[in-house]
Amino acid sequence: MDCALDPKAFCGEDGGIVCTSPNARSILEWLFAQRDKVLFFPDRYLGRWSVYSIGVAPDQMQL
Repeated sequence: MDCALDPKAFCGEDGGIVCTSPNARSILEWLFAQRDKVLFFPDRYLGRWSVYSIGVAPDQMQL
């Protein structure tokens, strides 16, 4: 939520979601139940930690 307007607009235009740190893991669990790949930005550290915490191996992540 605490990011520039451009990433929020991108998400809104393309059916994405803007999330906060506390709900990132829940959002990713929900997304991975529906699809194989997720684009997470702009905080790569939050993204990597969140998908790692739900069992995605680091070698399955792309930066």
